[in-house]
Amino acid sequence: MLKRYLPLVLLSSMVSTTAQADIHLGVRAGTMLIGFDDVTVSEDPMSVAASVGYEFDFIRGLSVEAEASRTVTAGTVVGIDLEVESQGLYIAYETAGNIYLRGRVGYMDASLVAGDLSEAEGGETYGLAIGWRLPGFSVELDYTAIDDDVSFVNVGFRF
Repeated sequence: MLKRYLPLVLLSSMVSTTAQADIHLGVRAGTMLIGFDDVTVSEDPMSVAASVGYEFDFIRGLSVEAEASRTVTAGTVVGIDLEVESQGLYIAYETAGNIYLRGRVGYMDASLVAGDLSEAEGGETYGLAIGWRLPGFSVELDYTAIDDDVSFVNVGFRF
């Protein structure tokens, strides 16, 4: 269980050293909204995500990001625990100002695990966030489409 959260702890411990660089770190938590065509999900899983990104100097607001998410509270589908794991790579653009919009597109691998069954998919992903810049960090409300069946609605912090 400790291995599951170790990357998040390591990223958080590096915040003070990267705050002045073009590198940003993020932590977010929210609900994985799952909508299967033929099976009803009775409870959606809760997940956390950690990200690291690099903002390019030549175009202000343009960055590349890597993000991984893991389920912390399983959902339920037909009486079986349901978990989602994902990892992706994005290109993102963020507008200027204290209140900003941030869009991102990329590629993501995602796995849905329900009991002994597991389904892995890879493909395009996109997200849109609205954020508020504060001294030293930002707060964001984010929507990310992970695949056709899964969306991640979350609140996060970027440092």
